[in-house]
Formats: sequence, structure tokens, C-alpha cells
Amino acid sequence: MGKTIKPTDFLYKFSPKKRAELIYFLIDERSFADKLSIGKYIPPLVKKVAASYVLWRRDTFIEKLQDEIREKYGEHTYQGVKKYLRDAYAGDHLRKFEYIFQADCLINRTVKKKTIVDLGGGGSMSTILPFLLKLPYERLLSIDVLHFPFRSRFGIEYIFGNCQDTNLPSNSVDIVTIISTLEHVGLGRYGDPQDTNGDIKTMDEIHRILKKNGHAIVTIPYGYPTVVYNIHRIYDQGRVSLITKKFKIVKANYSLLGKRATRKDVEGKKAVKNIPGFYRNIPQSLRNPDPQGGIMLFLRKV
Repeated sequence: MGKTIKPTDFLYKFSPKKRAELIYFLIDERSFADKLSIGKYIPPLVKKVAASYVLWRRDTFIEKLQDEIREKYGEHTYQGVKKYLRDAYAGDHLRKFEYIFQADCLINRTVKKKTIVDLGGGGSMSTILPFLLKLPYERLLSIDVLHFPFRSRFGIEYIFGNCQDTNLPSNSVDIVTIISTLEHVGLGRYGDPQDTNGDIKTMDEIHRILKKNGHAIVTIPYGYPTVVYNIHRIYDQGRVSLITKKFKIVKANYSLLGKRATRKDVEGKKAVKNIPGFYRNIPQSLRNPDPQGGIMLFLRKV
């Protein structure tokens, strides 16, 4: 048996800059089958039906979303998608910037897009955004520990997998997106194996699968170095230097409480439970400690 990981282990060498803070707030977001430990007993036919239903829901969402963009914002163009993102995520102090940042990086003409991989996005906007932007990719893959393996009628390949070990060939991917996912890897919130350096190992895996001069789009919480166990990590410049050591930072943008910011503005800001406009009617006791700010990174493999 492997060594048992304690919450305090996540603080060891978390940041070269300063000692990290540990906050306890446990959440179990494993699949229903995993929670009951019955996954291996579910008949293949039932799994297939469940997968078909999930796929139908995701494809229906994409179809309706395309119609909504055309109806509300005119022709389905990049500007229309960008306006949709701005309106749809106006109440989320991080997503309101993250998806637009992802879109801006994806449409960069200098970035090759033959094979795109989204890690940990499930069926969220980070996965479907390349399709909505009508990018000239040949393959669009979404890898997640909560996936059923299937292929969407829109060409999106959903793959069950771990961010730390994708099973993809080395030097095979042009661009990897990992939007508000890295901070969760290794904490076990979604049933993934616990690993104190799961985020660093994920970045090593991204580096491995990227082609020479390939790109990665990474968004993570930023502020005072913190491990909110088992929800997420909050990064500081020290931890960022560890996860980006194999990459060149092409661009780095910051946000703080729903506004654009500088690194100086965000550095050292501690997790809080009262992000303005974010929790709406959720009681204070049920709010998890959230980062006030975030960092968005556009990286190139070196």
C-alpha cells in the first residue's frame, strides 16, 4: 500500500515564497456509482444507456447554444460568441474573464490548432468553445475523470482519463486548455487519486503531449498560497513558477473580485466566503472559501 496522504502534506514545499495556509472544507463530487462503490457491478447495457443520455444532453445544449448566439447577437461569429460569454458569466468573478481569455488565445493566428485537448472540462464551456469558435481543428478531445467515453455528433471526443496520465502520445497535441481545473488535481474531490504535487505532474504531462512550440491555456485561482482541502489550491507567484518552469509565459492576465487587475493587486489576497454577487442566496455556512482573484496564463512549450 502507498503512503497515506494527510491534508498537512499538501503544504510541504507548496511555495518557495512563503508558508501556505491550510483550510478544511470537504466536498465529495465523485460520480454516484463511485460514491456507492458499485461501478464495477453496473451492467454494460446500463452504462451505455447512461452514456447515451449524457451525450444527448450535451449535444442538445450545444445545439440550443448556437441558436441562442445567432438570435441574441446576430450572426454566429467570434464577436457574437464573445458577447455571449460576457453576458452568460457576468455573475462569476473568475469565469467572466477565463473563457474570453481562452477564446482570445485560441483564435491567435500564430497558434496551430490541428489537435486540441481540454483537460478536466467535462462538458463545460472550455470543452465546446473551440467548436463554437469554428476553429479549423481535426481533433477536439475532452479528458475527464467523470467522463463516459463517447464521441459527440459535433465531433468532440469525450475520453475517461486522468490529467496526470492522459495516455496520449508524446509530442502529439498542438494546444491544451485546462480552465479552472489544475487547482483541483490531486485533492480527491472528484475521485482522482490524491497527490500533493498533482498540479505539477499535470503540467509535466501537458508538456509531454504538446508538440514542439505547442501552447497551453491555464487558468487558476491566485492570491495568498492556500490549500482549501479538499476543494482547491490558491496559487502565489512561487507556486506558479513551479508549474510553469518548463514553459515560456507568453501572456499572463489577472483578475480581482470581478475586475481586471495586476499581479501586485492580487498577490497575498486570502480566501473569503463572501465574494460579491457570487453566492446570491446561498447561506454563509454553506459557502466554501473562494479565491478573490485569478491568473490566466498563455504558455508555450520550450
